[in-house]
Amino acid sequence: MMDSYLRSLSDEDVLSNLDSLALVDARVDELLSKVEKHNTSALWTELNKLYNDLKRAQMMNDAQSAAYLFGQIESVIKRGAEEAASWGEIFGLLDLRRKLTESEQRRLINLKEVFTADQGVAIIRLIVQIVKKHVQDQETLQKIADDINDRLATATNPFSNFS
Repeated sequence: MMDSYLRSLSDEDVLSNLDSLALVDARVDELLSKVEKHNTSALWTELNKLYNDLKRAQMMNDAQSAAYLFGQIESVIKRGAEEAASWGEIFGLLDLRRKLTESEQRRLINLKEVFTADQGVAIIRLIVQIVKKHVQDQETLQKIADDINDRLATATNPFSNFS
């Protein structure tokens, strides 16, 4: 468990939902391949035929055939119930997939709204170059540089209390 914990801590994409989306997609594909093997209308047709055969066997007092047909009916009902449960799981997974997709989309948008420390340094350098280009007075340039250095050195958020 500790290895998994440490691996998760070092994972830069720990907030990404792509792995979860892939897992959900794989499970949906697996379930769909199973339910596609069973045609619901074919199950109903088979069940109806077995039921009619069972009624005939009962009318003829054929207990052995009736017992066999009852077992067959039970088997078809179980297959239908399993298919219904699979569809329930599929719909639940599709809803989970929608939520994961929305979350991943928000995460990607947030990544674009946040810039890295390197990008922040590049912005500061750009601003300094622009100021140096347009301000010729050395004393004013020094005051601006001192202000920038003070803010960067003392504040966790250099833009707080900006006045």
